[in-house]
Amino acid sequence: MKRVFGLVGLGFIVLCVLFIHGCVVRETYPPPPGQTFHHGQLQVTELAMSPDPVRVGQKISFSMVMVNNSSFSRRVSIAIRDGDALVNEVSNILIRPGANRIRFPYTGYRFLPVDRCFAVLVDIEGNYKPVDLAKKFCARLTNRGWTLSGNF
Repeated sequence: MKRVFGLVGLGFIVLCVLFIHGCVVRETYPPPPGQTFHHGQLQVTELAMSPDPVRVGQKISFSMVMVNNSSFSRRVSIAIRDGDALVNEVSNILIRPGANRIRFPYTGYRFLPVDRCFAVLVDIEGNYKPVDLAKKFCARLTNRGWTLSGNF
């Protein structure tokens, strides 16, 4: 009886391994010749800051969800900008196919007394270009501090 359960268990494991290897899309890094990885395949679906709300003088960290709609992984640098001002940046981040959560280090960025909207740029092979944003990400001053939360 133990032998039967052992064979069934082994067969189950073999089937699982075959199923997984047969169905997983293999990501390549970098794309093979003739295939491209470009800015148009990326989209920011979420941008958050911590703390939120942030008060004057507090250090801020940002995080985002970036979706890679290609089937390739790629190492890139990502910058968050407020107009001409660099808000934060990370380098040598691996962007895999699908949704990627990216965390930025703390920054001493200071908000100005008007609503601030952020742009996200990605450097692919030495060329920073804007990434499509799923919505406009703007910080707004409230009586509790600056916030990215809520619908504006």
